[in-house]
Amino acid sequence: MAVLEQIAKNAEKVLEKLDARIDRLETRMARMEDRQSLDFKWLMGFGMGSTGFLFATMAHGFHWL
Repeated sequence: MAVLEQIAKNAEKVLEKLDARIDRLETRMARMEDRQSLDFKWLMGFGMGSTGFLFATMAHGFHWL
């Protein structure tokens, strides 16, 4: 009976460690999702701005406007 109790205590310790690791992983993943979203917004903004600048420069050079 004592052996089973020891096994149960060890299993409980392992589960507590796993729970802590999962919590840290979830926090890290949430931060990564926020960063990816921000990076995507910057990339889209830069791409749209560059395209607008290119078209405006072409319009001026070809005397479209």
